[in-house]
Amino acid sequence: MLFSMVFNTFVCFVFKKIGRYTIMTTYENIKRISKKRGYSLPETAKKAGLSINALYRYNQGIEPKYETLEKIADALNVQLSDLSDRYKPSNKKKIANLDDENTLMMYGGKPIPKDEMDTVRKILRGLRNSDDSKK
Repeated sequence: MLFSMVFNTFVCFVFKKIGRYTIMTTYENIKRISKKRGYSLPETAKKAGLSINALYRYNQGIEPKYETLEKIADALNVQLSDLSDRYKPSNKKKIANLDDENTLMMYGGKPIPKDEMDTVRKILRGLRNSDDSKK
């Protein structure tokens, strides 16, 4: 924890000194977006149900927990990725083997029941087989 805090502070300091990169810390993003929305930091903290000291700790290199960052994002009506680079959406494609019975499939944040997943597999197999027969 201490190493992470010191390292983050050091990296931000170095990049700011060389001037080639603009790195916004989570705190700077919260401050910038709050100002853009017309809120002071104490107002943002109150809307998120946090103390102002919690926000000021992030200026010291401490990263907020996911749940806390979620509250701040909700209060400012922004995405998590707008506040922290740790939550930038990944461009990596997620590949799942639908034939693997142990693969847990979800839709809308809820697991797909086994019987429905079996139906999906049958439909996909049928589509794959019809494509193979056209070749």
